[in-house]
Amino acid sequence: MKKTLYDYKDKIKRLPLKDKYTKEELLTEDFLIEKQGNIEIYYATHNEYINPKAKVLIVGITPGFIQMNIAISTARKELESSDNIEDIQYKCKVAGRFSGPLRKNIISDSDFKDNIVDIIDFFVD
Repeated sequence: MKKTLYDYKDKIKRLPLKDKYTKEELLTEDFLIEKQGNIEIYYATHNEYINPKAKVLIVGITPGFIQMNIAISTARKELESSDNIEDIQYKCKVAGRFSGPLRKNIISDSDFKDNIVDIIDFFVD
């Protein structure tokens, strides 16, 4: 069964409140979902909100550590003032979506460069 922010909120609340975390703080047993050989998968709040109005789907192996870091940092800050998990999931998606070098790479590699930024922004609006 897939675990969500409902399952991880207490672990996230135990993190110090700050803008960025190190790999040593996030790539821990608390957030480890699966390990097979040298491949490890860690939890990130980034992919829990899905825009039901989206018309384009970009599939890839994400989030990476940058997106994980931004999304968990957002969740940590939001959990200070709110228990509305669905609202926090949305805010994590907005903060982490296509962040870091991922956004630049998608835009530079796409065949539809003129429209990709509008399409990316459409995902959670």
